[in-house]
Amino acid sequence: MPLKLAIKDGKLIVLSGMVGTGKTSTLQRIQESLEQEKEILIAQSLALNIGHVTIETLELALFCDLSTEKDEPMPKKSEQRPRVLRELIKKKKKPVVLFIDDAHQLSEDTLLSLKRLMEVMRSGKSVSVRPTHLV
Repeated sequence: MPLKLAIKDGKLIVLSGMVGTGKTSTLQRIQESLEQEKEILIAQSLALNIGHVTIETLELALFCDLSTEKDEPMPKKSEQRPRVLRELIKKKKKPVVLFIDDAHQLSEDTLLSLKRLMEVMRSGKSVSVRPTHLV
């Protein structure tokens, strides 16, 4: 399945390989290509200590990369964040991909929460968040 189709279909995509085989470089080329085509919105986690990343960190990454000054600010309460994020994504009217480099280092709780976030985005009939993990 071509990458863009998998993203638009809401698939979880994993890029894996041995250390030093060019996964991060490939990920960067994919992001650049998607940004140039402007069919899919790009969000990226820039957290340096990926082992300590929580779902709140990933939600913040989505807000930082998708929101404008006109958009509602990211709520502080955990119950409100997915609701506002879902509306923000729906308003953009394009698929969203979240790139997470070294996602294999995310905790099990964060991965489960990310799966739940994807489900919540889909349940609201908004354009789904499509996390793409580089492992």
